[in-house]
Amino acid sequence: MLSTESLIAFTTIMDCGSFTAAADKLGVTASNVSRSLAQLEKQLGVRLLTRTTRRLDLTAEGAWLLERARVILENLNDAEQQLQAAAARPSGLVRVNAAIPVLDHLLAPHLAGFQARYPDIRLELAGAEAVVDARTWRYASDRWPTPR
Repeated sequence: MLSTESLIAFTTIMDCGSFTAAADKLGVTASNVSRSLAQLEKQLGVRLLTRTTRRLDLTAEGAWLLERARVILENLNDAEQQLQAAAARPSGLVRVNAAIPVLDHLLAPHLAGFQARYPDIRLELAGAEAVVDARTWRYASDRWPTPR
């Protein structure tokens, strides 16, 4: 199977126009870039470039591969970005227990926007007729209220 590293080296060589410029862009030596291309050509059994002292030209096979390599690398980059974005997206359960007027007048107008912005967060809303101070509950029953 083709390695991503060799496809990146190949596309970068063609984008930069030389092995040295590609090596500088990739942060490696020119010999590493040359070796990567040689391994790719050996693996495929075809020449991808014709080299002279002044130019690099694609062979027909090289042109064919370059077009596909760019698509493959773009798809890999898109997949990586999507997965990183999904991992960074907040998710889970948020429970809100409040007096009914607070839920109706302060919270309700913002729920649709919140759900649109954070689709992976589940909301559980519980309303009470009266607001009970947790400290009062604790002293009256000698225990903390348990969430439901």
